[in-house]
Amino acid sequence: GPCRQVRDGNTIAMLQVAANDLLTDLAEDPTFGGAWYEHAPCYRLVLAFTDVRDRTDLLDTVNPEVRPFIAFARSSYSNGERDQARLAIGSALAAAAVQMTIFSVSVHPEQFTVGVATEADAERARRLIPEPYRANTTVVVGNFEPTLE
Repeated sequence: GPCRQVRDGNTIAMLQVAANDLLTDLAEDPTFGGAWYEHAPCYRLVLAFTDVRDRTDLLDTVNPEVRPFIAFARSSYSNGERDQARLAIGSALAAAAVQMTIFSVSVHPEQFTVGVATEADAERARRLIPEPYRANTTVVVGNFEPTLE
């Protein structure tokens, strides 16, 4: 449909609340790869799947207020595959005693981020990350502990 702008916080909140049931239902789909909201140039909820199956029938099950704001995308990982990747990366680093200071998983862009304390740990981590996930994993060095101000 047409590109819709939404700048009103109340409207955004209403749309996001209305979409929650859909996202809960999709979490059970083994091909569901996640969702994210885009605010520019158009406001939309993007639903990502690992396959290219036509999902326009899904729109029939969605709250009519939300339908015009839904878009579809392709995902490299399903939620389950993303969990497996997180475990594989974490296990590989733990087995070599590489201490992670942070581990984050992003759906959009599809990225794993591993934080370590030293550059030596970063070099080891980069070598140890399982091959299937290296292209989507960034290793960063730094102190990621929360600080009080």
